[in-house]
Amino acid sequence: MEDIARLARTEVSLRALADAVNDRLKTVRAEMQTHFDNGHGLRQVAATLPDGTEVAKVTVTDPKPEAQITDPDAFRDWVLKHRPSEIRRTVLTEVRDAYKAVILNECTAAGVAKVCDRETGEVFDVPGVTVRPTRARGHSVRFAKTGKEQIAEAWRNGLLVAEVLPQLTAGGGEPDDAA
Repeated sequence: MEDIARLARTEVSLRALADAVNDRLKTVRAEMQTHFDNGHGLRQVAATLPDGTEVAKVTVTDPKPEAQITDPDAFRDWVLKHRPSEIRRTVLTEVRDAYKAVILNECTAAGVAKVCDRETGEVFDVPGVTVRPTRARGHSVRFAKTGKEQIAEAWRNGLLVAEVLPQLTAGGGEPDDAA
């Protein structure tokens, strides 16, 4: 029975710590993103241990804009008018998936919702399609070859406790900044 009690204590302790770490990580990631967004062009920063050892790089990730169909009816009507052979007629009138991909790829490559008819050279606005990022701007972490091991060692030596996981508060409140 002692073994299961110890396992239960360990599990709930780790769970509480993991929750605290994850909450802190969300806060720090949001602050980091705010700095990148307001950083006047800052795109990358080295993550270092207190002794200056570089253990990772944190880098801005900018999603590339990609064409998306935002008004399927307008897009279908445009294709019906200009390329009726690309319409599959069923009970519903819809653009063939392969042709959707062709148009979206062309719009993505052009950076605008326009396509050029290769036969006539005419440029068409494509209604119902918008070119926009497919995900929010963010940042990524790339560890140095031994970065994780160096961080673990610094943690074991107590060098990161105050920075990484400030004093836990009773009742799940905000960490005590004075700690």
